[in-house]
Amino acid sequence: MMIDLFLIITGLAVGSFLNVVIYRLPRHMQIIFSRSRCPKCGEQIKFYDNIPVISYIVLRGKCRYCGSPISLRYPFVEILTALLFWASYRLTNNLFDLIISLYLSSAMVAITFIDIDHRIIPNIITYPGVIVGILSSLVRYNFGLIQSLLGAGIGFGIMTLIAIVGTKAFKREAMGFGDVKLMALTGSFVGPQKVLFTILIASCLGAIFGLIGLLLAKDKESARLIPFGPYIAVASLLMFWWGDKIISWYLALFSL
Repeated sequence: MMIDLFLIITGLAVGSFLNVVIYRLPRHMQIIFSRSRCPKCGEQIKFYDNIPVISYIVLRGKCRYCGSPISLRYPFVEILTALLFWASYRLTNNLFDLIISLYLSSAMVAITFIDIDHRIIPNIITYPGVIVGILSSLVRYNFGLIQSLLGAGIGFGIMTLIAIVGTKAFKREAMGFGDVKLMALTGSFVGPQKVLFTILIASCLGAIFGLIGLLLAKDKESARLIPFGPYIAVASLLMFWWGDKIISWYLALFSL
């Protein structure tokens, strides 16, 4: 119980930091050594107004100084990260996998919301992520270096092929190269077999929610520009946590 609580509180704190990353990284702003300010009035935010979730509730979702609304995104990201940290603890079997899951969850949260806001997946997240995935394979149980390298290579290769074929077929960029590198990151953590299922699940999620968005959107052209990163992020965590069960279920389903 104490470990659960510790990870939830840690997740809230990390989520608060991820909000900073999500906002500042695409804008090329200083992340570590710069105090938070209200984007409307520019007033520096005090530490007691920066407590995850609690400050949002106390301030009633408004800036203390100018009264401008604070996006609900901030507490949402904090709570989401806390839940992912708690899930990481509950769904992993050893300390190494827990640490890796915490890292992967944090990276996927940042990537998801940056891609939603700016349609980019920063190299400063994906490149180190691939390296971490490969190096972490050296200490993981039942997952070795060869699996990590193959996963990264297959993920990168298949997504590159999809991007090229899609661009030729639709006469426009079908997929950003950031998605290709993100799948290499995922592959380095889950291996060759699971990265194939990650692509499958992400594609299904993208197709389903993309179609819903297209049907509901007033601006059909804008609705076509769907960021694929969030679907890769969801599929990646699903395969990292439940990959073996998902593959077993899939094979059993089609063996009937």
